[in-house]
Amino acid sequence: MGGLANWASIITAIIPTLIILSIYKGSDVNSKKALACGIALLITATASFALMNSFQVMYEALEAASKISTEDASSGKSVANIWAAMFPAVVGALGVNILTSWLQPKN
Repeated sequence: MGGLANWASIITAIIPTLIILSIYKGSDVNSKKALACGIALLITATASFALMNSFQVMYEALEAASKISTEDASSGKSVANIWAAMFPAVVGALGVNILTSWLQPKN
């Protein structure tokens, strides 16, 4: 069951993040494109965190309804916990870094 959280993260978080970063690459740090990319990365990080928290609740509900085994629920929750802790932190930090660069005055 942990594979579901992995695939959901790849499709809904990693691919959009790579697309946003490829759009940002090479652009001026004071451009509107940089602002949009920074905000988009923060939104992606927040949405990824919310999705992984929803997966944790889903695994608990499926386990309570005896739809999946305790081992599968534990595996799925641990994978979702890892995705919820690490990926949003890294992507959010990238977004904040881009926004901080955008907010600094031009020299």
